Amino acid sequence: MSARTDLYFAYRFEQRQFLPGPLITSHIGTIGWSRLLTPSLRLVLEGGPRVSDGDWSPDVTITATQTVNDLTTFSMGYGHTQDVAVGVIGLITTDRVNASVTMARTRRWEAMFSAGAFRNVQPVNDSLAYDASVSVGRSLSDAIWLVASVNRTFNDQRFRGAPVPNTQIIRNWVLISIRVQPFRPR
Repeated sequence: MSARTDLYFAYRFEQRQFLPGPLITSHIGTIGWSRLLTPSLRLVLEGGPRVSDGDWSPDVTITATQTVNDLTTFSMGYGHTQDVAVGVIGLITTDRVNASVTMARTRRWEAMFSAGAFRNVQPVNDSLAYDASVSVGRSLSDAIWLVASVNRTFNDQRFRGAPVPNTQIIRNWVLISIRVQPFRPR
């Protein structure tokens, strides 16, 4: 739309098979709006309908990214969508908030710290989940990065708002990956 504003349309097709159980097909159509509010602050709004086997629901994402200096960015976001959860057949409505800080020590080293909270919105049973991750990346060339990541997620099942004993799920994982990034947005 302009040098500071982007408008875009997106479509996503999802299929989830629950065994035993149904195959759920979702169609998500969104309109996105991105605006550079100041030279260092970008706001992105994206939303639209999700149609899952004939049922309509909203799908919304809001993200703000602040560039602190040439090597540091801070990002916060909120999302409202449908997803899956362990032990639940079918889609659940979820709300998620997250924040991250990315710091580049030099053009060759980068570290990212992120944390978030997730809540599903079932009528009686709901879950709270918290996650935190740390990633360290080393540039091998202008376009290829070697990245090591560590993540911890903690899930707590609740019944009518009260924690249910012995239903906690803790997940830890370590990942080493190659990231191809032909250009840097900074």
